[in-house]
Parts: sequence; structure tokens; C-alpha cells
Amino acid sequence: SAFRVSCLPQGPWFRHLQRCGQPPVGRRHGLCDHLQLPISFRGPAHLAARLGNQEEDSAAAPVPDRQAAWDPSVLIEYSLTRPDNDELALDEIALKSWSLWGVATWPRPSDGSKLVRSTLRRDPQSGKLVFQYFGTKELRLPVFTAPLSIPPDVQKKICAVAAVETYLSRTSGPAFHHGDRVWCSLKPSKKDGIYRAVGAETLSRWMRTVMDICGVPKHFKGGSIRMAAASKALDDGCDPRFVLMMGRWRSWHVLDAFYNRSGCRVDPKPTRQASQ
Repeated sequence: SAFRVSCLPQGPWFRHLQRCGQPPVGRRHGLCDHLQLPISFRGPAHLAARLGNQEEDSAAAPVPDRQAAWDPSVLIEYSLTRPDNDELALDEIALKSWSLWGVATWPRPSDGSKLVRSTLRRDPQSGKLVFQYFGTKELRLPVFTAPLSIPPDVQKKICAVAAVETYLSRTSGPAFHHGDRVWCSLKPSKKDGIYRAVGAETLSRWMRTVMDICGVPKHFKGGSIRMAAASKALDDGCDPRFVLMMGRWRSWHVLDAFYNRSGCRVDPKPTRQASQ
């Protein structure tokens, strides 16, 4: 009776249940609908037992392990084996520039599709490449991110800045309708011969193509470069505050809980925004 009073609804439906021992016709999952439990009706005793064991079942459920990160340095090693930027075909420099950009800045594929071409410029004093995204996921608004910057690498073959600048110079002609975005399709349209800006799915596929060449396990998607590169930066001693800023994570907790697979655990207590 205590179970009836606390858990079951009153009225004609329950009186029918008491009298017949089964729910009314057409309400096969009547109890489950009311209590929002993913089980079929087998009577009050069975349901009471399930409710009593619910907490125990939840406590006994195994917690999935954090997936280990793959090492993005394999993308750099692959770039070292390739010819210089000027000798690469257009599709090759597109894949190279995007993969090295992923290693250097830890973007989502959707971020890559929102990197604004006209914001890319060299800082005259530091020589760093300054850039901005527009309307990224964490902003939730059609506005620019704060300006970010990355330094050039001394080895030009593995320099993300050099690769992107080479790609920009190769895709500045009238055949490239980039819409002020950076990366365009690898091949022109058969209809009009125009190269158009690509979206997140295409950039994820490009990254996965380079990962396949480098032998990265198949279960990692193209978007996993964000997790892998940020974790590698932390393992290499990069300041966690810089990682948080470059990756534009909303808090330390988000970075640590969902992306950090390094041996360096970021203290989840500070929750300063990335803009700070």
C-alpha cells in the first residue's frame, strides 16, 4: 500500500489495475509511461523490485575509461618526408596546411570552415600569424572570436604558418570563390570550374585522409585532432592557460573532462573564461 500511495496514480486506471491485475487494454506500458522507466509492465511486485534495485544497478554500472589520445606528431613526421610547399600540388598543400593547422591550433573541423581569410596577417613585430574565426560553436553568436596568433616554425616543411600562407597564395585567383574562408574544394566544379569553400564534414574527411596515411587507428575521427593536439601540447609542457585560450574552451573543467588525455591534469577549480 505504501508503494501504491507513493508511486502509482489514483483514479479509474488504478482501480482497474487492482481489480484485474493488469492495466487497461491499449496501455501495455501504462506504468512505465507514468514513471518514465524503460521497462515493460509485469505487475506491481516486479516494478517495485525494479525501483528498489535501480540505485544498486546504477552504482554497479561500469564507468567507461577515458579514451587514450593518438600522437599528432606523426602528422609532422609525415610532412618532413614530403617536398617543399611550392612543389606540392594544390590538393596536397590543402591537406598539409589543414593538418598542420590542426596540430598548431587544435580547432574543431567546424572552426576550420569559419576561419576568416581576411583576418590572417603577420604581426610586424613578433612575426606571428594573427587570425580570427567567425561564429564558432562556443560563441553561439555570429561574431568574431578574439584575435589569436601562432609563431612560425624554424623548419619550413613543418610550419603551419608557411603552409597556410602558401595555400592562400595559390587560391587567391578568380576561380576560387572562397567567401572569405580559407579552405576550398580540392577540385573545381564540373559545372562552372569554380572552387568553393568547404564545410566541417569535408575538413574532417581531409584530416582523416592524412591520419590514414600516417597510420592513426581507424576509430579516431578527423575531429579528434582537437583532443590529440591539445593533450600533446600539455604533455610537452605548454602552459595550460595558453591551451585553454587557443582552444577557446569555456572553462578548465570542460578541457579537463572532455579533451585532456595528457598526463597533466588541469585543476578544475579555476573556471576563468577563455576570453580572460
